[in-house]
Amino acid sequence: MWKKPAAVSAALALALVAALVAPRLGGALPDSGADSFPASFGGGPKLPLALSLRKLSASKTLYRSGESRAFPQSWTEVIFEGTEGNSNLVYEFSKRLPDGSRSPWVSAEIHLFTNGRFWGRARLPAGNGALRLKIMDGGIKGAAPVFLSDIEVYDAQAQSAAAGALSTQPSPPEPVLPPLIHTRKEWRAKPTRNPYEPMTSPWRITIHHTAGPQTMDLKDTLREVRFIQDFQQNGRGWDDIGYHFLIDGAGNIIEGRPVNAVGSHVKGFNDGNIGIAVMGYFSPPVNDELTKAQLGALVALIRYLHGRYGIAFSEVKGHRDYERTECPGDNVYNLLPEIRKEAAAPPPAEKPLTIKRPPLVVKLQNSAVPRWDGRAVSAP
Repeated sequence: MWKKPAAVSAALALALVAALVAPRLGGALPDSGADSFPASFGGGPKLPLALSLRKLSASKTLYRSGESRAFPQSWTEVIFEGTEGNSNLVYEFSKRLPDGSRSPWVSAEIHLFTNGRFWGRARLPAGNGALRLKIMDGGIKGAAPVFLSDIEVYDAQAQSAAAGALSTQPSPPEPVLPPLIHTRKEWRAKPTRNPYEPMTSPWRITIHHTAGPQTMDLKDTLREVRFIQDFQQNGRGWDDIGYHFLIDGAGNIIEGRPVNAVGSHVKGFNDGNIGIAVMGYFSPPVNDELTKAQLGALVALIRYLHGRYGIAFSEVKGHRDYERTECPGDNVYNLLPEIRKEAAAPPPAEKPLTIKRPPLVVKLQNSAVPRWDGRAVSAP
């Protein structure tokens, strides 16, 4: 279960304006070459933002943000994600147009999963104008908790399909046995939208966090991975899930994008780069911490990838080493020196399995012992 920060009161929620941090689930749009930009509103707390919305009057407006700064480039689409406890909320966006006026409010299309996770998208006129968010009452009953963790804008018109095909070269020998990895088939992954770009010689690893729930049960984990793929394919417009591996709080390792395909997790630095995402939100205010099983699985996976591809441990870095982002969160990033050290050390020797059994004693009654006089018996 995702540990949420304490929800703020409805009155305070209506006064808050979100100062949104850098991208969470992969940053820009590397599959397409289109840059995305985090929305940053003037004053107020940073995302993630917890709101507990209630009807205060006859007005259907439950929350209205301040205006963001203008963006460095023209954009046409806003995407966002989070968790909500009520399916009757309507998210609307408006932007400042080049002539100084504001566009009409546009309702976002929402993709809501059964576990409360959702992502949304809205298309607005082209331009680099500032953004505003409004949350409307679509028929809520009682409290409507909302946890917003990411809002970005990008130019949908700049997207172009990636090309290429998976390499057919044979895989190099595996001097290190791989850890148990749950395959794409297990989480019912959707196929890639376009052929993958081949990655034949990985030489670096980037660690991310998913900025979502730190799932502890495999069933919940596979559901969350399906959500991430849906958000990254249909929300961001990528060809497939961006990470190559994901690791949950129980230490389960999940296969994401095939490891011999270029990923989509660090804008401009995906070539030769294997993306590993630890599942959870490892920065304030959630402040998840790596469990012992999660840390052990991460170390084992890095050790295996080093043995298979010869990746230097010095090339195991965090997402924030490449671009401006909180990812993978302080509680992971600050452990990277120790993670590199542990991965470089020889794996702990496994003790031979000894099974102690009591001596086998078979007792037969005389009547049960077959009589045989030693002569050969031929088949009839």
